[in-house]
Amino acid sequence: MLSKQTQEVEVFPLWHSTSEKKAFRIARNNFDRGTFIVKSSKLGACCCFNTTSKAANLSKKRDGEKYVIMARVITGDYCQGHKDLKQAPCKPGSEYTHHDSVVDDVNNPTVYGVFTDFSTLPEYIIKYRIVDNQQLYSPYLTKRTH
Repeated sequence: MLSKQTQEVEVFPLWHSTSEKKAFRIARNNFDRGTFIVKSSKLGACCCFNTTSKAANLSKKRDGEKYVIMARVITGDYCQGHKDLKQAPCKPGSEYTHHDSVVDDVNNPTVYGVFTDFSTLPEYIIKYRIVDNQQLYSPYLTKRTH
């Protein structure tokens, strides 16, 4: 029998860096792991999000225009991630209920990994360029409207 969950779901604004083409696909179709090949990261075969836009920037090439997506992400109950994960591990004492996300450090998470596409909602696409070690943002900020 299923019981009603009494806790509120935690949703945080997190950052995901990507290419221009993928940024606009994500804005239209969400973070669909069926559309995009998810390579194994240090947290597993998941979509990774950083707690700061600066940290998201560090994971990509250093020249040219860059794109970062600010997304609302259900982080919920999380556990330590590792590169061999195909899905979030089950919660202790359960063989069916998985953690909502995985993290790089359970005591001070800076990177979250989610394995379910419905856990994310892309809100903004931000275009910028690095010049002399400073981020220069474009004069527009694109907000998802649907």
